[in-house]
Amino acid sequence: MKYTWIFLILAFFFAYISSFLVRTQSPWDKEKLNADFEAAEIETNDQAMEFVKENLELGLIFDYLNLQKFLLVSVFIGLTISCGFSSIHVLIDKLLFRKFYEDPNWKAGLRRGGAISLALFLLVVLRLMAGLTLFTAIPLILLVGVVEYALTLRGAKPKITASNNKPSNV
Repeated sequence: MKYTWIFLILAFFFAYISSFLVRTQSPWDKEKLNADFEAAEIETNDQAMEFVKENLELGLIFDYLNLQKFLLVSVFIGLTISCGFSSIHVLIDKLLFRKFYEDPNWKAGLRRGGAISLALFLLVVLRLMAGLTLFTAIPLILLVGVVEYALTLRGAKPKITASNNKPSNV
């Protein structure tokens, strides 16, 4: 149960840092955005929102984002998701699949949480590039699932059967 609490505390810590960064750091490159607002003669908030929405649909939003701040906030949000998922994973693993004296597999929980965070980040990036369609989202999710399956098989311990006394991955 200690791993559950460790990951839960880390998740809250990273969530606090993420919320602080979201509130204080604007992901926009204000100089470029203001220059384009002046060139397009945008004066109201509705016009500005329409301008941003059009650039989002065209996949040009990265021209107006400060990538350092965007990546910083994305990393901390990803760490929050990863640690939160790991906390739940470790709790379920300990309660349902492990014996009382066995430790849960926290490495698998952290790996799976990281994979989910990475998949969500890539889906967001695809959305910002106007490339998020069903034909890009499904292969991305399948790729994450196949990599996790391959890593799980790689870590599986071979079992010795009584019939042939040789290790097998059954």
